[in-house]
Amino acid sequence: MKTILRYLLLNILIFIGTFTYGQDRYRLTGIVTDDKGQTLKSATAFISGSEKITATNDDGKFTLAGMDPGSYKLSVTMLGYSLYTQNVIIKSSDINLSISLIVKPIVLNEVMIGSAKKANTNYEFFKKKFLGTSANAKQCAILNPNVINFSTRKGVLLASTDEFLIIENKALGYRIKYLIKDFEYKRADFTSIYDGETSFEKLNGSPEMEKVWAKNRADVYKGSFMHFLRSVYANKVLKEGFLARQIYAFVPFKDGNSDVVKYLNRVILDPRPIRFDTLATTLDSAFISLKSPTLYVTYEPKITARMKDTDESPTQTAFELDNSIGSILKLRADKAIIDRKGSYTNYRAFYIEGYWGRNRVGDQLPYEYQPPK
Repeated sequence: MKTILRYLLLNILIFIGTFTYGQDRYRLTGIVTDDKGQTLKSATAFISGSEKITATNDDGKFTLAGMDPGSYKLSVTMLGYSLYTQNVIIKSSDINLSISLIVKPIVLNEVMIGSAKKANTNYEFFKKKFLGTSANAKQCAILNPNVINFSTRKGVLLASTDEFLIIENKALGYRIKYLIKDFEYKRADFTSIYDGETSFEKLNGSPEMEKVWAKNRADVYKGSFMHFLRSVYANKVLKEGFLARQIYAFVPFKDGNSDVVKYLNRVILDPRPIRFDTLATTLDSAFISLKSPTLYVTYEPKITARMKDTDESPTQTAFELDNSIGSILKLRADKAIIDRKGSYTNYRAFYIEGYWGRNRVGDQLPYEYQPPK
């Protein structure tokens, strides 16, 4: 009798486990064709910013399994074709897509002709602006720099790649594949912008190296934009160490007799931490909707540990921003839809300045990352 009961209990547990997995994890499948409807073998399909990547089979089909409910950016690439991207929202069922790739047109840019010294100088500029200058960035190595297409346009250094740029981040323990869609560095004001799609793969290392990577990853995660959005989703912003305050206005400043009005780091803000339960609305078990004024956000866990949410009336005071530790966060749309992993459905939803805005590839983590408990 006991044996029968054990057998029944085991089957019940297996059933429950299978049911839970089926309810929480889904598959993203698709078929990839060219513009003539012919299936494409060996096209690469991946979720940008994650460790999920695969290739199409002989029938042009791909499968990305184990997908939690949330927002994802699917990218499909193949040499000779333009990069395909699509925002995908998974809620409660598998998703199947039909994807058509377009032959990539040949674009003739102004070609850089010069000495090897100048070419090396441009490459060094690119590495600093793309990888960053942090301690982690300095331990990054680009393994195939020859895939970078450099050109210039009116004093602007441009770069892109037709295939993955492969980067080994020896500080965080990742091999990063990055398709650069656009990179611009303006020599006049030393500013740079870039855009592209990324795929992460964990490096193999000794147990000692794994411990170093775990510590470095945890350090990078603390105070990051990913950490902040996950805290917003869980309504634990203050508890997680973030001090977010509303900016009411930027204080204009005139330099001497000049008629040019400059906006520096002086603002009018509410010194109290903003309450996110008044800004966020739960949509379902996977998403929240965030409406937010312009915020100044710093990561100060020692200070926030002594603070509490308050219902006091808002106040306004002049404040000098410290952009070496703080970030200015603005919504470009009416709202942002955020999921539990810190991803959002509209990839142009936020405008970011300051500390978060300076983070580069050398300090990025995949969405699969979870900090130690």
